[in-house]
Amino acid sequence: MKSVLLISAFCFVWMELLLAWQQQSSDPYRQALVNYRSDAPKNKFYELSSEQYIPGTVDADSGVREKRLSDPTFRGNPKTREQIWAKKFAHILVNDRQSKSLVDLLIRVVTKYLHACIPIILFDSYVEQKEGLMMESLFRQFPLTYTCGKIGLNYTLENPEILATTASKCRSYIIFLSDALMTRHIIGPQLTDYVVVIPRSSQWKLQDFLSSKESRDILNLLVIGESYSAGKSANEEVPYVLYTHDLYIDGLGSNRPIVLTTWMNGKFSRTNVDLFPKKIRKGFSGHRFTVALAHQPPFVFKQLSTDAVGNIAIRWDGIEIRVLKTMGNYLNFTIDYKEPSKGYLG
Repeated sequence: MKSVLLISAFCFVWMELLLAWQQQSSDPYRQALVNYRSDAPKNKFYELSSEQYIPGTVDADSGVREKRLSDPTFRGNPKTREQIWAKKFAHILVNDRQSKSLVDLLIRVVTKYLHACIPIILFDSYVEQKEGLMMESLFRQFPLTYTCGKIGLNYTLENPEILATTASKCRSYIIFLSDALMTRHIIGPQLTDYVVVIPRSSQWKLQDFLSSKESRDILNLLVIGESYSAGKSANEEVPYVLYTHDLYIDGLGSNRPIVLTTWMNGKFSRTNVDLFPKKIRKGFSGHRFTVALAHQPPFVFKQLSTDAVGNIAIRWDGIEIRVLKTMGNYLNFTIDYKEPSKGYLG
């Protein structure tokens, strides 16, 4: 048995030596490369630390290599690890802080002003995609029972049946949308219900909305806009500005935006301000309304008269006409009577 193992080991060693001799004799380029390396001067620094030393710059006598030129001095303003992390995560922290501030503000408004009615919360696709965490936090902390609806394309409701009027309960509206000018297009005129609008628009666009005729027939209106101050830092909380409008400030029926207060750090800058003040306290500023009427005694009388030249003059009288005149004297507006062109429309 031992003789068999010795013979096998001898054969293995013999085959390895034979293969090595064949490769050396059949590869003259490899042998020349080995001979070239063997003729090179022995140097223990050969191609070591090439990032610090220039390759091929070894002094033959001293064996010292030439170092690369390097300046270890840091040029600039070095930042700490906390500053780098704050820069990378500041926008996330600010967004969370802003969302929490807005949710606290809405809960304060709902608790004080909208508790007597059923709130209807409407939001568009932009708010759903960009501010889903804020909406989730609002729904989780909302103190009242509410109805929710989504604003689809062309600013139309996907479930318009939620706006159907009910005789038993009043309602209020909390609307999140990109363009404040489309508020009336979504909910229509609102003369008694409270409407809170949170648009994603600039302050100039909010003031345009409050000054336009689209907001004239939304009486109890509150607009919450984020203040875009120029000199704020990355970690500073941005205040929310609360707007409403003053209606019929002149005879043309113009509106005027009004800044009520601001919300920051969980409190109002003006504590004793009514967010839904009474409107049109001084009347309609002489605004001229057009009233359609027809001859219906005893409510409306149509009286014709002619002057000396033959011109026909129309004079309207009756119970409803006198009521309108009394209201006009009390609320400071004038009336332009207009008879329908077709008699059966009366």
